[in-house]
Amino acid sequence: MEKTLNLVHNEFKMVEPVIERKSLPDYDLSVFEVSIKNTSEYAEVFKRKSFDKYRKLKFPVWKRAKLDGFKLPEYPEMTELEINGPKIWKPFNLMGAEDYELLEKLEFQGSDEKFVLLSDTFSSSGVIVRTEPGKYYETPLEVKRYGKASIASSLFYVSRGSFLTLIINNSEEAEFVSEASRFYIEDNANLNILFLQNDSLRGYNFSNNFYILGENAKLRIYDVLLDGNVSAPYHLVKVIGKRTEVNILSAFFASGGMVIDALYTTRLVAPESTAKIKGIGAVAGGSKVVFRGTVDIKKGAKNSSGDEHSDVIILSKEAIVQAIPSLLVDENEVNASHAASVGTIDAEKMYYLMSRGLPEEEALKLIVMGSFNPVLEKIADEFGKDYARRVYDVIQERIE
Repeated sequence: MEKTLNLVHNEFKMVEPVIERKSLPDYDLSVFEVSIKNTSEYAEVFKRKSFDKYRKLKFPVWKRAKLDGFKLPEYPEMTELEINGPKIWKPFNLMGAEDYELLEKLEFQGSDEKFVLLSDTFSSSGVIVRTEPGKYYETPLEVKRYGKASIASSLFYVSRGSFLTLIINNSEEAEFVSEASRFYIEDNANLNILFLQNDSLRGYNFSNNFYILGENAKLRIYDVLLDGNVSAPYHLVKVIGKRTEVNILSAFFASGGMVIDALYTTRLVAPESTAKIKGIGAVAGGSKVVFRGTVDIKKGAKNSSGDEHSDVIILSKEAIVQAIPSLLVDENEVNASHAASVGTIDAEKMYYLMSRGLPEEEALKLIVMGSFNPVLEKIADEFGKDYARRVYDVIQERIE
């Protein structure tokens, strides 16, 4: 299993921390039996193995993103799924032998193993995507889920030399989302992916994602966080091929008492690779954001580089921001850096704009939107202006 923290350094092994857990009403055997109806032989085996582990684990007690009042929704046996773009997918519940074998190799811990297993065991709206080797897909593949609750486990296989643009989109009505997605990006393949969470301020969002990159592969992740009473996105990228490029850009706006606990980790195992993590966001009201970006460069990843940076604007006295950058370096011949910037609105900028006749509210919006504009421009270029406009509109509405 690929874990968030590698607890071995040279000949020393760290003591693994004990995770506090508590019992909550949970899905039982009867719900599981519903989840395996109309599944393939391999999907049933995969789900049974996951359920055996799942039922032995209690739910985690998190310190940063507290799960007070959390409860599972009524099981969403049927989640409406809308998929646009190339016909390169099939339902997760119809996996074959090749899919099963790859899933077994892509086991990962996620934000907590309980939530990864929840998605794997009870997935009702997951997909399996495989590109053709060497093919450039001009039309993006969009996966959109509707309904108040969504549970999905998915597998994305980007074949050698292919190029895919992917959009994962949850509807505005979602109040509970638990997703576990695994990505295998072969040599010389490219994947651009946009995670566009809904603009609801209700419920819980647990998005766990694990990526493996081959030689000369390129990955660009755009993670837009605008939703949830509690949102806990998790992205772990492991580079096993040399000369890879990883770029992660996270954009968030927390308001209305939201809690966002985001974790992004790039683990470089192969040489001559590049990883960049960038976070841009704003926090208003009594909301809280924890932004954890980690660049983990292993022994043997010579001539690699890693950079982590976050910029967050605080819009109220009650807002809380914790920026936790980390560099873990086991190789000498590398370049690695990190930085975090957390601050309030520049009073001089506000004064200047208001002295030019702008009302205070408009001046505030102009400054805040200015920090998001680079992200919006990239989203418009990569995925289309409609997606950038949607993000723009939500942020505009939330700026007070």
